[in-house]
Amino acid sequence: MQETIIEAILKNKEPTSYPPCPDCQGEVVSRTSSRGQQEYTCKNPECKRNFSESTKDKPRTELDNPECPDCGSNKVHKKGISQKTGEVKYTCYKCLRSFRDSTRDRKSRLLTEKSRIEKVSKIKSENRPSCPDCNGTWIRKKGIEPTTKEQKYYCNDCTRIFTESTRNKPRPIHPDCPECGSDKVISRGSRAGLPYYRCKSCTAFFKEYSNDPPCPDCQSNRIKKAGTRRNQQQYSCKDCGRRFTESTKDKPSNSQQIFNFESDFWDLREMGVKFPPSTNWFTANFEHITQNWLKQAAKQSTKFNATTRTGGTCLSKLDDIKKFSRFLGVNYRNLNPSEIDRDCILNFLIYLQREYPDSKSINTRREAIKQLDEFIKLSHRFNWLNIANPNLIFPEDLPRLSKSGKTFDQIIPDEVIEQVISNLDGLPIHFARMVLLKLAVPIRVSEVCGMRFDCLRQDAEGDWWLHFWDYKLNKEHNPVPISRELVKVIQAQQQLTKGVVEENYQYLFCARNGAQKKDGTFNYIAHPPGASSFRFALKQFTEDRNITYQGRIYKDLSKTHRFRHTGASELINKGMPLLMVQEILGHETPEMTLVYAKLYDKTLKKTWQETSPKIVDKLV
Repeated sequence: MQETIIEAILKNKEPTSYPPCPDCQGEVVSRTSSRGQQEYTCKNPECKRNFSESTKDKPRTELDNPECPDCGSNKVHKKGISQKTGEVKYTCYKCLRSFRDSTRDRKSRLLTEKSRIEKVSKIKSENRPSCPDCNGTWIRKKGIEPTTKEQKYYCNDCTRIFTESTRNKPRPIHPDCPECGSDKVISRGSRAGLPYYRCKSCTAFFKEYSNDPPCPDCQSNRIKKAGTRRNQQQYSCKDCGRRFTESTKDKPSNSQQIFNFESDFWDLREMGVKFPPSTNWFTANFEHITQNWLKQAAKQSTKFNATTRTGGTCLSKLDDIKKFSRFLGVNYRNLNPSEIDRDCILNFLIYLQREYPDSKSINTRREAIKQLDEFIKLSHRFNWLNIANPNLIFPEDLPRLSKSGKTFDQIIPDEVIEQVISNLDGLPIHFARMVLLKLAVPIRVSEVCGMRFDCLRQDAEGDWWLHFWDYKLNKEHNPVPISRELVKVIQAQQQLTKGVVEENYQYLFCARNGAQKKDGTFNYIAHPPGASSFRFALKQFTEDRNITYQGRIYKDLSKTHRFRHTGASELINKGMPLLMVQEILGHETPEMTLVYAKLYDKTLKKTWQETSPKIVDKLV
């Protein structure tokens, strides 16, 4: 299984291990039903069998469905219950005949050319109106309009529905399909108060978001809602992948205008702050800081940090200030900055301990305390706040870290890695290659998502090196030697990227756009995949493929930084010197590399067995 998966990944094909069709033994396309169950559809147009894991061993002929009265085929499936008679409705896969038990002896509604002419002549004799759009005469009755009690008519040529009073009104204009761009769209009612449509070309269903703003980068109207963040509606562009909100819809990603200090929403890119390509959130939100004096100081602090820090660091420091604002809103609503004292800080420490009691949240509390200490001292130095004594936080206030728990908990167990490798066919092909890259090289998720297309270099001896950009330190990372097997994976991804996006695309990986098509392929866009999309895919992967550790689903696989801890610890346990590990990780100090240093029990045991006899001999 593992060799088949790796071969599929190298061949630019979606790795599949789907069962064949139980009827014709043909290839199938996988999809996930609304209930989360894996379902399959046969690619054979004469079969089109739908089945799941529970029904794959039960052929369609054993479903006790009647034969088609027209073609005699037994490939018949149920199509619901008739509201009039309560009978089961059936549809033939071969001739598309729909029938019930009481109508199986009637003639088929599929008209021949001769019967069509007879039908049209009969319609003309009944003096039915012609279609107001195409002037077609093949008109059939469509029931009674409930409000006006008029007879409704349906044109079989252009599918126009009209009455005598609405025949002179223009036909409703439906939007083009956002998936294939076709104008052959029909209405299917409404969903959540919005018009709902179905495309006759690609059979896609979609809603009409007429009030959604266009993309500020590419001006595309192919916009979808992407949840909410801080009580603001988020949008995502299907063409360029840009994510934005109402407050940033008029701010393109390449905007060079001066930001508005008085605004509560800052697009940090307007201040020249750079973000990794995998980032989709660029806004500093000050709206939820309820204290006006604290909000102004937080803006000054963010403006100060934007000159030297990365965008992620600026937003992280702002989040820690918001924690202090929430604390003041609960316990010190009328507090002035001059009244901040040691007793207030101690109460804030108790508040953090109560809000983040988990042992895994110790680092969150430490960062909040350190950032508050830095914020208070900067506010005192630059007169942002009138604080009498800035020395209110001491090193003893920081929660103690567990010497072994901090790094060991962030290492992925070997049992989990084996399950991941053997189930890579459960991930999209570009995410599967990103997992292999992170398992082979301990680099950050931003560096993988934003990997350059020409990242491979070969030296004079024929060995390969990986070149990439360090987005955290904003510099070129030290080249990392890689194996020839990993080179094949990267070269396969380069071939895939060449075939799905334009030639001048500068990144190795590209994001998907939309769901899987009927032929099993996907649409790709010229934009790096988002780190959040990669994490969400890993989360779904562990649940769908039942990746377990100690009898439970290993949910921490979506914490992508654990791949970096795991790879660094592997290098240290295999005997690589600390300075070499520091070069591979791109750290500026050995102290930072020591955070990743965790000796496995087997390494400690082996070293002890090699050295303990010598010590005993000396004692004897």
